[in-house]
Amino acid sequence: MKEILPYITEMIPFNYICLIALCIAVWYHFQGKNSLPYLTLFLFIVNFTEIFLIMFWIKQFNSNVLIYNIYSIFCVSYYLFVYFDHFKKKSWIKGVITVSLLWFVYACWLVYYKFYEMAVVTTSYNLGMILVICLGLKYFYDLIYVDKYRSILREPLFYFSLGILLFYVSSFPILNFINFFIVDDTAMITYVKLLQIGNIFLSLGYLGAALCSKKQMI
Repeated sequence: MKEILPYITEMIPFNYICLIALCIAVWYHFQGKNSLPYLTLFLFIVNFTEIFLIMFWIKQFNSNVLIYNIYSIFCVSYYLFVYFDHFKKKSWIKGVITVSLLWFVYACWLVYYKFYEMAVVTTSYNLGMILVICLGLKYFYDLIYVDKYRSILREPLFYFSLGILLFYVSSFPILNFINFFIVDDTAMITYVKLLQIGNIFLSLGYLGAALCSKKQMI
């Protein structure tokens, strides 16, 4: 218990919201309800990484750059997967999947190439997030102008997409100067505080998606 306590005391609002989202997703899962594909598994990995793995890595190696580089690829890949599932009947989705696979290979190669550098890989992350945002905007466009009316109260992808969009818009300038903040202690404190605001939008998107779980269709 003494070994776990430091990780709990260092939790931020983003962590608490993600943890609540996981608990809700697990609860609905055992009630036979589902939300976005593999959302419960995704939230479990998010909570494990954000609460334990990243903090453990900092304590052991004084840096979390490598973990964040790998973790960012995982998150973007899941976001893309969710939209692939939503748009799976569209003829153009195969082209987007091909581009996404090329992005994934490039992102993994870049992490390997910069393995020994103390730098967050922002290029591949931004490219991946641009794909995600484009798919999110397409979803919003269809929701407003193309699809038949449906209540957003039971639309998990709406909250998921809104959370991602608000996170990226609010954090874009910060994410692009992250390597400057890393080498400056004073700037790093400011960076962390600003990024926490964007992370709250993101975690609320996860929470909204978890709350919109529906009965599984048999």
